[in-house]
Amino acid sequence: GGGVTYRAEIVPAQDTMAENNRVYAYTYIEDIPRVLIVEQEDSGREWESMLSGQVAVQKVTAGSAPTAMEQLGAYDGVILANVSAENLPDGFLTALETYVRTTGGGLLVSGGENAFALGGYQNTPLEKMLPVDMDLKTEGQNSDLTMIMVIDRSGSMMDGNYGVSRIDMAKEAAIRSLDHFQQGDRVGVVAFDSFPEWVMEPCNVTENKDALTNAIGSIQADGGTSILPALKMAVDAMKEENTKQKHILLLTDGQAEQSGYDSLLTEMRQRNITLSTVAVGGSADTQLLQHLANNGNGRYYFTDEFTDLPEIFAKETILAGKEFINNRTFYPEQQDASAILSGIDAVTELDGYISTTAKARADKVLISDKEEPVLATWQYGLGRTVAWTSDVHGQWTEKWLASDSGVKILRNAVSWMMKNNAMTDMTLTAEAGEEDSVLRLTMPFSEEVSQVQVTVVSSDNKTETVQMQSTAPGIYEGVFSSAKEGAYLAAVQVEEKDGTTTNSNTGFYLSYPKEYDMTTRENGSQLLQQIAESTGGRVLTSGSEVFAADAAQSVKHQSMQNPLLILGVLLLLLDIFLRRFPMALQKAEGALAVRKNRKQEKQVKKAEKPVKSTAKQVEKEQPPQEKEKKTTPAEKPANTPEEHKNTTQRLLDAKKRRGK
Repeated sequence: GGGVTYRAEIVPAQDTMAENNRVYAYTYIEDIPRVLIVEQEDSGREWESMLSGQVAVQKVTAGSAPTAMEQLGAYDGVILANVSAENLPDGFLTALETYVRTTGGGLLVSGGENAFALGGYQNTPLEKMLPVDMDLKTEGQNSDLTMIMVIDRSGSMMDGNYGVSRIDMAKEAAIRSLDHFQQGDRVGVVAFDSFPEWVMEPCNVTENKDALTNAIGSIQADGGTSILPALKMAVDAMKEENTKQKHILLLTDGQAEQSGYDSLLTEMRQRNITLSTVAVGGSADTQLLQHLANNGNGRYYFTDEFTDLPEIFAKETILAGKEFINNRTFYPEQQDASAILSGIDAVTELDGYISTTAKARADKVLISDKEEPVLATWQYGLGRTVAWTSDVHGQWTEKWLASDSGVKILRNAVSWMMKNNAMTDMTLTAEAGEEDSVLRLTMPFSEEVSQVQVTVVSSDNKTETVQMQSTAPGIYEGVFSSAKEGAYLAAVQVEEKDGTTTNSNTGFYLSYPKEYDMTTRENGSQLLQQIAESTGGRVLTSGSEVFAADAAQSVKHQSMQNPLLILGVLLLLLDIFLRRFPMALQKAEGALAVRKNRKQEKQVKKAEKPVKSTAKQVEKEQPPQEKEKKTTPAEKPANTPEEHKNTTQRLLDAKKRRGK
């Protein structure tokens, strides 16, 4: 049941177009609600027993929690049953936050010694989503704590994995823990091998953070292991401290003295000094360290993965000097009204819970005798979250789980936080463009709708909110800035004019572009027919049809109006010029005449030269009697006046005749 996305892919033996091998789809399957229980050390057993038959339950361990939105989207709600944040896989909390805020999913967190502040929820998406803060703000913002870190620097601390030694990881953990202290906290550091040594005596962590960082970074591993002198050095320093809370954190990976601790532990209890211990690796004296933590009113940690040290140090920093665990019996009281308590007349007692602080907008449905939240709820984005600060595995709730009212309240809380089903009369589709996609939402028309927005979640948990605009009665469209193929989850929020909102979960898909869709082309014949019709052509079925028809005559009309207008304007300007400046024309004509005359004279000279040469040759060939006969001047023919005029004179005469 729920929203389901599909992808089908064809892998052909031969392919020339791989773009259309995949197709996506989304559908919503009506089914009974599905709840995912994330557990640690079988902490979800009672939840499964309580909800079986009411909803479909699936349990996974903390390390196997899904990290993809597509997987979380199949569930109507998620329950974290006393789970530590450090045991959850990378990416889960990010996907969970998107699942709740954007798609309207539900989240319920139940308590225990691995949850809330004890589970490292502070400054994580879990704290952001839940209706409670991990800090105990009722104790005031300024802390009153002195903490001394006693760190083993023996030679065995040089061992490690993946190129990182234990001592380097211990130093990194100590340095990173400095960020978790509050204003006014004091920190000291003792390093020990066979002998102890102050790395940094207790000082204000805020004012000396850089000095503390440099001092811790200078620790070098060498020598043996002697815990008792180092522990005594830290206790003696605590005697001089005036803070309300005094806490020692001891870290070692080796063996040390087996006796001499009892008197020191007695003195620590008398002076309200607490002690937590960390055993690193199998060579550490786990029995001794556990004994020290139990008798020092602290906590014992064992890790063979020394990369866990930063989380352990951070957790100790948060827990030091604060009483998060409340081991006492009380009757929860109702403070804020809630549908979760519908039909509940009385509640049974609880034997403990984890202290938290309710957020300002949260509903404190049930509170403890210290007025701290036991059951708190609120709206987070489009989803709902619930914090149940007691446990559900019998540590503090044995009587609660045995009562009908207790079981009913927990079932009601699960029902309240689960997301709404998709509207069956709502359809969301998308059409991809080159870069963007157009979303189209179809739903029953109502004049009371003031605005509609769609929040889209991609497969990589990226979100985008699209403001939809009405394009027709019951039809809304908007632009989604992605054309990437795939199936998308979507949360639709419909706001009415009176301010009420309705949320619904749905989805859509984007497949390959239409140009790759062979199923709509009918082997291309339909597309070719459309092209032929739109261009005035025809579809040919054989090569012989190419020249079967006469070519259509083509006539092109070209208007001469503009060229003729330009020519007319130019001629008009030329005519005006010639009329206003006649001498310019005369000078031009004269220049042309002179040029022409010179050209003709050159031609005449060229023509006379061969004539003279011929005359001399004829004279030589004549007989002597013929040479004596010479023509006298009187015998020369007379030339006419026209023949004596030169070319220039003839041109001038021609002008006079034209009346110029």
